[in-house]
Amino acid sequence: MAGIDLTTAQEKLQIALDTRRKILQRGQAFAQDGKRLDRADLEAVNKDIRFWQNQVRQFSQTSGVRVQRVVFYG
Repeated sequence: MAGIDLTTAQEKLQIALDTRRKILQRGQAFAQDGKRLDRADLEAVNKDIRFWQNQVRQFSQTSGVRVQRVVFYG
């Protein structure tokens, strides 16, 4: 992953929060034609949320100073 900035980290965090909200509203799995289908792994989404919260926090602490970091995620 290329270097990220505060704006990118905030966008990724919002996507993860929206994903968790959808999972909680609609459920993680459903049955269709007798087969169980999983939408997402809630624990993995929560892990992403914690990761992006930390990134936003770190970028926010350095506000006023231009810092670019490379974050390897995945």
